[in-house]
Amino acid sequence: MVKITRFCRFYANILKYIVAILVPVLIITVAYQIIARHVSFIPRFLWTEEICRFALNWLVMLGSALAVRNNDHFDIDLLAKAKPRTKEIRFWVVNIIILIAALFFAVYGWGFAASGLRRRSLAAGLSMVWVYSSFVVFGVSSLIFQLEKILQHFSKGNASPQEQGLS
Repeated sequence: MVKITRFCRFYANILKYIVAILVPVLIITVAYQIIARHVSFIPRFLWTEEICRFALNWLVMLGSALAVRNNDHFDIDLLAKAKPRTKEIRFWVVNIIILIAALFFAVYGWGFAASGLRRRSLAAGLSMVWVYSSFVVFGVSSLIFQLEKILQHFSKGNASPQEQGLS
């Protein structure tokens, strides 16, 4: 169990570094677009708009996968003072829904990413497989993090890796 938690921590750190690179890319390209609209001597490049969209897409997918690991995903806690049995049922319902969604993104995202091999972005000329593969990365990452959470639930009781201080 320690090995999978260690791997997931390492993998999550890699995703965080990628997010840390994508945020400035998004900010710089948006800032450039705004400045280029209002300053006549700065050329307006069409590819900056595409790069903004692509960076935002990756930020959303990677951030969502990290949210799965950190239990930051959307979850309404209507049963905060519920009995342990009710909390156990809630744990399984929420986590099975997340597992199904992650599996959906991993399986169908693969075909979607493969369709990007035949497409190129208009302005930047990038192969769309680079953009579409973010859905597969989200699905696989979320599956890994969700499986870690479920294994942790079995091995250490009901506490998540974050509650045990292992993340």
